Amino acid sequence: MRAVINHYILCIATVVCAFSGVQMVSGQTPYPDSDIAIEKAFRKQVDEYVALRNRLESTLPALSTKATPEEIDAHELKLRILVQNARAEFKRGSIFDSRTAAYFLRLIKQNYPRKKRAELKTAALTADTNEVLLKVNFPYPDDQELLEMPPKLLLALPELPAELRYRFVRKALLIVDRENRVIVDFMPDAIP
Repeated sequence: MRAVINHYILCIATVVCAFSGVQMVSGQTPYPDSDIAIEKAFRKQVDEYVALRNRLESTLPALSTKATPEEIDAHELKLRILVQNARAEFKRGSIFDSRTAAYFLRLIKQNYPRKKRAELKTAALTADTNEVLLKVNFPYPDDQELLEMPPKLLLALPELPAELRYRFVRKALLIVDRENRVIVDFMPDAIP
């Protein structure tokens, strides 16, 4: 009798989920449509940045395969200046708006255990990143430590295009352009 009752409860729960806007992902907790919309909006903002920076880079002379380190540095600087000028009006939160920040916090808490978060916070706070100015469109200094993202956490966050990477600086989560090192946006207090 108990098995029959459990079967009916499972059927009712499935019907409720189907009509409530909750999508079930195999092996995971249900994701409300709002989370899917948030991630879609995040990806759209990131893709728009990449399209802009690629369009700006296409206006620069192409680097030869035998470019010197000085030529590469000059190319990166020119691209950085173009990106900074094109995004002069962008402020913190242009990508990590309040809904997206809450979504990322939830992903971090759900997919990264408390003990690991404490270890990550310690590593981020003790890394040599004191000279990194947390400001959108400012460059991540070449001489500052790049704290690697833990693979498990990286897999839990939305994937970034090849031109971008996530970085932690103190307790903030940054999106940084790989080539020109511009801080595209950041989320303070990302390590709960």
